[in-house]
Amino acid sequence: MEPAPNDDVVLKKLEESIAGALWNIHDLEQTVQDFAQEAQPVLFDRVNRLVDSLTDLKGGAMESSLEIPVELLRMLDEGVNPDLLTLSRFEKCLERNQATKGKLTAIEGFHDKLLEEAKEAFPEEASQYLQLRDAENPGTGESVVTDPPVK
Repeated sequence: MEPAPNDDVVLKKLEESIAGALWNIHDLEQTVQDFAQEAQPVLFDRVNRLVDSLTDLKGGAMESSLEIPVELLRMLDEGVNPDLLTLSRFEKCLERNQATKGKLTAIEGFHDKLLEEAKEAFPEEASQYLQLRDAENPGTGESVVTDPPVK
């Protein structure tokens, strides 16, 4: 799904907010590692900047229509390549497609067999059905399902 032009601006702002928050986390980490009692005002200042950047980040996230799957975030937290999520979703889609294709083939076969049996058991009604069906789909020029000839 392509973002709308307005979303591009929001996403750019969101990206900048994330970068700012990460930089503030880095600054805070350095301050904590080198902490000395006289550096307490600097520590408080950096904590406040981090809180402000996280507040901006939350506000930017609320403006965005971007949806990130929770499963993707879990994979990132676990250090797994996010491309694996795409691959697994693609494979699931292929499996569902094959299952659906099999069901469709079975239904088409059932339809053909049912129509064949109906033509043998009820030739007049089957003929009326085919006329009605063809009348409902005049623009196609051919039936959706190939019918065996009427006996």
